[in-house]
Amino acid sequence: MRLPVRVSCLFVLAAVLAGASACVFFRRPEVVFRGISVRSLNADGANVEAALDVYNPNSYRISVQRLTYRATVEGREAGGGVVDAETVLESKQTTPVTLPLTLDWNKIKAAGFEALLMRSVDYAVEGEITFSTPVGTFHRPYRHAGRYAPFGTEGGRR
Repeated sequence: MRLPVRVSCLFVLAAVLAGASACVFFRRPEVVFRGISVRSLNADGANVEAALDVYNPNSYRISVQRLTYRATVEGREAGGGVVDAETVLESKQTTPVTLPLTLDWNKIKAAGFEALLMRSVDYAVEGEITFSTPVGTFHRPYRHAGRYAPFGTEGGRR
């Protein structure tokens, strides 16, 4: 049995649209926190770098145009910033990213004492990422929280 030309064209159009939507479907990149490196210490605070691995699960490259971030330590604001430099995330690959951060001792004094006493502290990094993709620009919030042991061993409460 032969389908009418109109029905055949609809099937072909539906198949093309389904294939095209699969190619441009946007999946959120996965961010894994690797750690913090202390770059310098002074009487007012510390300059640190947060190291992240960002995996692009999409079948196309993504360009990160802007990244905002805010860090908290033991629930207290510790610092933040904006990165406006473009970072390219290749398809199906992991890209290492570092975020510079200046910590203010006055803002995190109590957390510093907790780190000394408990040997670890709770932290969170959150903000918004602006992605440029083949299907447009997206603004996506992100948040990562965990526990950091600056002295190499975890102790105290969890």
